[in-house]
Amino acid sequence: DPLSAAGLGKALSSGLAAANALAASLCGDATALDGYADAATLAFERYLGRRAQVYGQERRWPRSPFWRDVRRD
Repeated sequence: DPLSAAGLGKALSSGLAAANALAASLCGDATALDGYADAATLAFERYLGRRAQVYGQERRWPRSPFWRDVRRD
């Protein structure tokens, strides 16, 4: 989402976390991958909530398909 300006940073940190979880899993940590998935899901849900707050403040184009659709997420 270009409004958050965090895409590249989030992609890099998520990739690093995924690699760490995979390495831990390969070393015998049976919970590492589920832990990564849970953290990624929580981060995404928080992002969606924040995005809805930011986009929900826009009132100039209430009939625009973009603004109508993004508020439903």
